[in-house]
Amino acid sequence: MKGLWIKDVKLMAAQKYFFLLILLIAIGMSISAEDVSMMTFPLGFVPFVVSLFGLSTISYDEFDNGNAFLFTLPITRKEYVFEKYALSFVLAFVSLVVMFLFTIFMAVQKGMSLVFDGWMILFGLFAFILLLQAIMIPFHLKFGQERGRIAIILLNGALLLIATFIQKCLEFIGIDWMQVLQSMPILGQQTMLVLLYGVSFVLLIISLKVSIHIVSKKEF
Repeated sequence: MKGLWIKDVKLMAAQKYFFLLILLIAIGMSISAEDVSMMTFPLGFVPFVVSLFGLSTISYDEFDNGNAFLFTLPITRKEYVFEKYALSFVLAFVSLVVMFLFTIFMAVQKGMSLVFDGWMILFGLFAFILLLQAIMIPFHLKFGQERGRIAIILLNGALLLIATFIQKCLEFIGIDWMQVLQSMPILGQQTMLVLLYGVSFVLLIISLKVSIHIVSKKEF
């Protein structure tokens, strides 16, 4: 397992300039931000983009039939899958903490006050990132980079259509879901956040089991 972490860290180190570009974009957005929404946007944007580096290591492993050699080493396929999920989770969590501290620092420098409701939404976004990882990793392991990307696009399109349909139905019956969320007490929002994380972790466990099954049946 330690060897897998070292391998993936070295692979990501080769993309250090892309990491730097993401950091510069976040800093630029924070410096030019004129309101709280723009100030806090990098807090969701950066963890999502950084977590995708975990997926990029899967593509590197598949390049030039690299998996055939990788699994001759003293690692199990279950350990390989678990490391990919752990890597994506750690990347998202660490980048979230770093951006959280950076956003607070920039807000203090600009004299902005960050309301707790906004942080609830952003922590909800982190749970959404976990959900996306739970969807994307099995697709990448099953179909590879190109076909997996197409499958994810189709799935996201279907989810977007479903979300749009639900929103239109709510509008038709006169319910503004954003107003409902904003009018909820803090305790109610916290309960929803806990439920969202609960659902995310359940789906992650299911996704992990599916991914282990996919890799265990693969022939390299």
